[in-house]
Amino acid sequence: MPNSMGRFTAYSLLISIAYLLFSGKSGRFQVIILLVIFMSFLFLILSNSRAPILAAFISVMVLMSTYARVKRQKIKVLFQLLLIGAIVSLIAYYFFYEIIEYFIFKFNRGDGTSGRLELWESGLQYFNFFGSSEYNNISYKYDVHNNYLSQALKYGLVPSIAFHLVPIFLFVKSYIRALKIKELDFNLAMVLSMSCFLSVYYIFETASIIAPYW
Repeated sequence: MPNSMGRFTAYSLLISIAYLLFSGKSGRFQVIILLVIFMSFLFLILSNSRAPILAAFISVMVLMSTYARVKRQKIKVLFQLLLIGAIVSLIAYYFFYEIIEYFIFKFNRGDGTSGRLELWESGLQYFNFFGSSEYNNISYKYDVHNNYLSQALKYGLVPSIAFHLVPIFLFVKSYIRALKIKELDFNLAMVLSMSCFLSVYYIFETASIIAPYW
């Protein structure tokens, strides 16, 4: 199950980076955290699951930018991001070239979204403000690969908005809170990264994926 592997390693990567940046702890344990980050990144790439990769990438950027604003080290963090980007690019080029070629091949043939745009468009025909019983009957074999759209088609617009406001609210609230207290807080960083991951992941996949909520 490459998607399950992608989700698990993405969670592991985000938890480890949040701890590294926001726990305020140092010492030998940091070496273990760095090793976990490396292994999580390695298996995230090997999973070849693009939705978790994209969601994790955006969440890491959010964590890094939040850390930079809290610590008031924007230039330093920007330099670190550029350095990490260069290292990741070199690793990807020399060790994951086949995966990169596969990505390029899919985009060149016009299928970079794996047909998701067509699925979203065709799914809209079942849209009903109160939900579609017709879509409910076929949803087990017809997946629109977008949780925002899927929930709206199944249960209606208002329940879908209520459901998806939870991670969006947590994301906004934790981000504002982190900047307001101007201190490193691992708990806030966890809520921030997981809610960001969910909000992005839901664009490309359907599932409630409870783990980030916990």
